[in-house]
Amino acid sequence: NQVHEDKADANTSRLVIQQIELRQHKDNCGADKEDSHHDSGKKNFHDEMEDGEFVAAVADLAGCGILLDLHNLFANQVNGRQSINNFLRQIPLDKVWEVHLAGGFEMDGYYLDSHSGEMPGELEKIAADVIAQLPGVKAIIFEIFPSFLPLTGLELVKSEMKKIHGLWEMRNTKPAVETKRERID
Repeated sequence: NQVHEDKADANTSRLVIQQIELRQHKDNCGADKEDSHHDSGKKNFHDEMEDGEFVAAVADLAGCGILLDLHNLFANQVNGRQSINNFLRQIPLDKVWEVHLAGGFEMDGYYLDSHSGEMPGELEKIAADVIAQLPGVKAIIFEIFPSFLPLTGLELVKSEMKKIHGLWEMRNTKPAVETKRERID
């Protein structure tokens, strides 16, 4: 059985390395916006793992926790990449140690993870559901770039921090039994 496990680990390692090499190659070749999914929200190439599978493989191989950037996943979903539900079904939820939330805006047909203001109401609802299922979460972070503060004001930050405190109270403090999540409805 150890041989089978070693083979599976080697296959997963090879897949992760191939994905990293592919991304480096595309970066070095200057892949244009239409062909690249990096920050564009485009769907995966036919030979790529889905984002959740990739994150799960890296966390497993590295033996590390996961920083779950829910606003980035929200932007990907809005832009037609991978749904949040699908991503979350693919990762071990008990390995999520930190959650990031933020606000963004639309520009040139894309929703940007710009850390620019209030988190969208839909994202807040998603976060409440997700955070309640994370037994290992140690931090929830609200991200905003300082350059947006003159536009948003500190009152918005205070308001968002109250929301974050409310989300913190919803977290799951029970030990994990199942590491994959069910569909959010």
